[in-house]
Amino acid sequence: MRTPLKHAVVDCHAHLTPRSAFERAERELGKLAPHLSGTGATPVVELPQGRLGPLPVETVDFPSAVRLVRKMGVEAAIFSPPPFLFLYELPPDAGAVWARILNDSLAETVAGTPGMHGLASVALQDPQGAVDELKRAIGTLGFKGVEIASNIAGVELDNPLLSPFYAAVQDLDVPILVHPHSVAGADRMKDYYLRNLVGNPLDTTLGATRLVLGGVFDRFPKLKVCLSHAGGYFLAGLGRLEHGYRRRGDVRTGCSRSPASYLPNLYFDTIAHSRPWLEYVLAVAGDEHLLLGTDLPFDMGDLDPLASIQALGLGAGSHGRVTAGNAVQLFHLS
Repeated sequence: MRTPLKHAVVDCHAHLTPRSAFERAERELGKLAPHLSGTGATPVVELPQGRLGPLPVETVDFPSAVRLVRKMGVEAAIFSPPPFLFLYELPPDAGAVWARILNDSLAETVAGTPGMHGLASVALQDPQGAVDELKRAIGTLGFKGVEIASNIAGVELDNPLLSPFYAAVQDLDVPILVHPHSVAGADRMKDYYLRNLVGNPLDTTLGATRLVLGGVFDRFPKLKVCLSHAGGYFLAGLGRLEHGYRRRGDVRTGCSRSPASYLPNLYFDTIAHSRPWLEYVLAVAGDEHLLLGTDLPFDMGDLDPLASIQALGLGAGSHGRVTAGNAVQLFHLS
């Protein structure tokens, strides 16, 4: 008998773009479409900026992704496209088509499989169009939130242009998952996989700091944002932000309160790769703001998330909140 969802293990950060999305894009976007090639077991994505792959088959194959989810002891997963398929560089009209294709394909793919859900994709190069697609994805397709990048092709997350999008997210009462992409300093991180090892947590930190210091949570106080990869370095630098807020007027130009006072708006996944660091995230953010994540199916993910959480030595109540309860509440799962 399947465990009731309220007691299930929920993964809030897993990636999937079904093969059907690429097939539709070829028909509707032509030369602008991302192209899927390679053998079935080793897919490759061709983009204007380069070739990505071979990728894990679970990136595009839903049955394989479900098998991997189950193998990890996860009973429910919230899928979103990997960041290299945000495609914010597309012209706005094409971006809107791509977002619609992503959402339709993902919704059709997860439908009928208990515990499997999707996050909306939106073309934030056109914020008002993104609002329309967000409302459709949540209201019609039944998605549980929305995934965005840590910057929108160079547009920072506190840019006023994004205000209509944030207003719509707040009105719909769904969370945002912020995932790093197009990371700052990439020109200096071409070696040793530094773009991911250092760049990804760095850009999440920049995005989160912009949301806080830029006053986004002042303007939209009910906004709920989940930061991937345990929030990058944001919590490590929180004391420095607090000090800067107290000592410098230019730090206080966008927000009305000290940086730490916005922690209730922020959530963090468990992809830390370090027990001491995850313990620190737990201590600062609290057990009601930590959610199990895997980054499935990529090599920088945590493919044994239950062991990572078990190592924290949590009591039954805290353990249940981190493995399932927080995600069920934040994403309105049922």
